[in-house]
Amino acid sequence: MFALTFQGKVIQVEAAQFPVNPALVWVDVGANGQGIAAGWLYDGIIFTAPPAPPPPIDLSDLDNLQKVLKAFGLLIRQYANDLKTGTYTGDGAGGTKTVANVKADFAAIYQALP
Repeated sequence: MFALTFQGKVIQVEAAQFPVNPALVWVDVGANGQGIAAGWLYDGIIFTAPPAPPPPIDLSDLDNLQKVLKAFGLLIRQYANDLKTGTYTGDGAGGTKTVANVKADFAAIYQALP
């Protein structure tokens, strides 16, 4: 068996070699192929299985993420409008918002969203 590699990754495993682009490299993996398949990594000496795929996305978290992003967008829009109209205030130096101000403003907007 032969593994066809490109830039350190197995792209194909075949029983026999055949002519390929010079950028591709055939590597003899023995008679049984050692379980090597497309997607495996090759460092020039050792083959390793590809990393495990990331866990599936929990769709219930996407709803919360969407709500967080919406609240953040609304907060930025509110701050931009306050700056534009001259009503931007805070209790930090020079009337700037402190981290506590921003957290409180964000929490209020987030909690008001459905």
